[in-house]
Amino acid sequence: MNTDHCTKEKKIAHLIGDEKFAVIWVLVGEQVLSEKSTDEEAAIFEKARAEMIEQAGGLEAWTALSKIECAD
Repeated sequence: MNTDHCTKEKKIAHLIGDEKFAVIWVLVGEQVLSEKSTDEEAAIFEKARAEMIEQAGGLEAWTALSKIECAD
C-alpha cells in the first residue's frame, strides 16, 4: 500500500524492453545465418565453440562440464 505504483510500472516496462531487445538480436542473427553458405555457417559455429572452450578454461575444463553447463 505504501509503494509507488509508477516505479513498479516503469521497472516492468524496462524489463519487457530488455526482453524485446534480446529477441530482436536473436531474430537478426538467425536472418544473417540463413543468408550464409553452409561453409561460412560452419566456420562461424566453430569459432564460437572455440571461444566457449577458451572461456571455460581449455578443453580439459570444457569436457569436465555437464551437458547443461555446456549448453548454457
